[in-house]
Amino acid sequence: MSYSASFTPESFSLKTIEIKKDYVQFKVQLLMPLADKETERLIRRALNIEIMAVAEGG
Repeated sequence: MSYSASFTPESFSLKTIEIKKDYVQFKVQLLMPLADKETERLIRRALNIEIMAVAEGG
């Protein structure tokens, strides 16, 4: 599913907060033109899945 219409593409920001032996903590920030908690939850889930796939080498 594409969420590109749900946020402003130029607003995407990914920052590394903390790097430990067993985990990395990131902060992701997006600007959404319309506040929608359900879309926000779906975008958060999709981002987490993609970050985990990259971390696992996929």
